[in-house]
Amino acid sequence: MLSYIYTIAILVSGIITTSLHAATVNPVQNGKIDLTHWNSDEQDLLNLKGDWEFYWSQLLTPEDFKTSIPNNRSLIPVPGSWNRVADFNEKGFATYRLRVQLAKIQELALTLPTIWSSSRVYLDGKLVAKAGRVGEVDDKKVYEPGTREHYFVFTPKQNDFDLIIQVSSFEFFLAGISAPVMFGTPAAVLRHREIEMAIANILVGSLFIMSFYHLCLFALRTKARSTLYFGLMLLSSGAYVLAGRGSGIILFIPDLSFNMAIRLFNGWIPGIAVFTLFTYELFPKYYSKRVAWSAAYVCFPLYALIC
Repeated sequence: MLSYIYTIAILVSGIITTSLHAATVNPVQNGKIDLTHWNSDEQDLLNLKGDWEFYWSQLLTPEDFKTSIPNNRSLIPVPGSWNRVADFNEKGFATYRLRVQLAKIQELALTLPTIWSSSRVYLDGKLVAKAGRVGEVDDKKVYEPGTREHYFVFTPKQNDFDLIIQVSSFEFFLAGISAPVMFGTPAAVLRHREIEMAIANILVGSLFIMSFYHLCLFALRTKARSTLYFGLMLLSSGAYVLAGRGSGIILFIPDLSFNMAIRLFNGWIPGIAVFTLFTYELFPKYYSKRVAWSAAYVCFPLYALIC
């Protein structure tokens, strides 16, 4: 019964989160978004989805765009890892740029997702946030990984302004802006952020409670190893959700290190192994023991190697 509850919780949270994003899409075209006809009272939340300007192997600042457009300009879909939505190397550095045009100057808000592996954000010509230290080479003297979601409330100086994001990715398979960037009125953006984090925290709490329950069952009856494997599977899933979208762990550990965030995010890897062992324990006549333990021999060393 608890397994059904777990599955339903994941599906419901996914549907709610997807509906929030789908209802607020406003496409970006050619690196620009025209909001001169935007009515914040009717549509107070926007998903900055579309083709952003992209400058591969360049770390550009607002000063570089004052006189002319830098060389090697291209367009790339956001959200999406640059190694998946375009033909760029997984490891490297680049600059994203989005030009926003408004009808009037007003107070606005912006939320940026976790960007792997380090980033620097310029909004309306000012450096407003950074995670880690952006660099052009994978050298700890000039580059340091770091991840964090960002939330800003600001009032632009003019009707049009730039959002510039520098990214260096040398640590992770997700490169660049891989999740939606949300924009709108402060109340709407804050509400979206709170809902997303609430969903993540409710799901994490459910997973950890069920994990503790099944591990206690195993402690009382050690012969029922399926409860051990199911408890460990829930634990690994909870760690993954905790470090994933919503980043609920930041509420409890604001200065979480990059390496620890990676260990939690990659919790799904050992989860695959315990899931195969759990399946074998439930259906020993229909599931291969060799396959189950082969997955364990692959996933556990791989997790130890990555983390």
